[in-house]
Amino acid sequence: MLILRNSFLQFLVFKKQQPKKKKKKKRRKEKRNTRIRSHILLFLGAQLLAPFSPVHTYVRLTPRPPINMHHQISPAILYWGTPVVLITSENTDGTSNIAPMSSAWWLGDRCMIGLSSGAHTSKNILRTKQCVLNLPSEDMTAHVNALARTTGANPTSAWKASVGYRYVKDKFAHAKLTPQPSELVVPCRILECPVQMEAELVKVNEMMGDLPERKGSILAMELKILRVYVEDDLRLGGYANRIDSEKWQPLIMCFSEFYGMGKHKLVPSRLAEIDEEAYRSPRKNGVMQVAVADEKTCNDESKDGEHASSLCVLRVS
Repeated sequence: MLILRNSFLQFLVFKKQQPKKKKKKKRRKEKRNTRIRSHILLFLGAQLLAPFSPVHTYVRLTPRPPINMHHQISPAILYWGTPVVLITSENTDGTSNIAPMSSAWWLGDRCMIGLSSGAHTSKNILRTKQCVLNLPSEDMTAHVNALARTTGANPTSAWKASVGYRYVKDKFAHAKLTPQPSELVVPCRILECPVQMEAELVKVNEMMGDLPERKGSILAMELKILRVYVEDDLRLGGYANRIDSEKWQPLIMCFSEFYGMGKHKLVPSRLAEIDEEAYRSPRKNGVMQVAVADEKTCNDESKDGEHASSLCVLRVS
């Protein structure tokens, strides 16, 4: 009897425990499903919020668009986009010349500029060792356009005359700009330009040394920045020597066209009216080659100075 009673009691206990085990399994299953739903919701939420996050660390739900194919081209110029610089230099008569250019970049307190060795501005800088780099803003296109295709050299070189350049003695008056006295150098600053940098020549490098016919036709000049002036509106609040990058809107030259910090051309550029092919250096088999014109033409243009090298590479020998 005792054995039967114990067996019966064990059976009752077992029956009572059975529903509890099922409930535990059910709760575990519900918890697992809840976790799965939570992970799914978090993942979907991350995808929706990812475009507004400063760091885009998310998995793409849509396939990446196909990559554009690259094609070999042979552009006549490689002006991918740099700030426009109005360089003022001192003429032999003591007046200031203005030359618009965009082959310039800065590193530390130095600026590298690239100019034709025969350019009037190059001769001025080589003679005086001084210049001022004036940076126009994107709202100064009218002034820069007025300076385009003007030269301070008289007589004008044959190449520049062929593409529409003309001699202008007083470029400040011609472009409706105001000369402003400099403090450490002789050439004037340009009052209308928001950024002005007085500079002195440190070193000159002759470019294209691997091409005997063109060696020295282009000069890379290292300039040391002596003093920087900026309009008060460009200064970052709370700092004496920092620029508010959101307020500085430089004028950019990209393939002879004017651009601001946006994506659209500002105004038609007079410089862009010159066919890009006029600047081309002849190429053979995809490699830049130098073609020498007849000796008399080269000698005559060397006397003229400006852009002599360009006229002497018009045809491939």
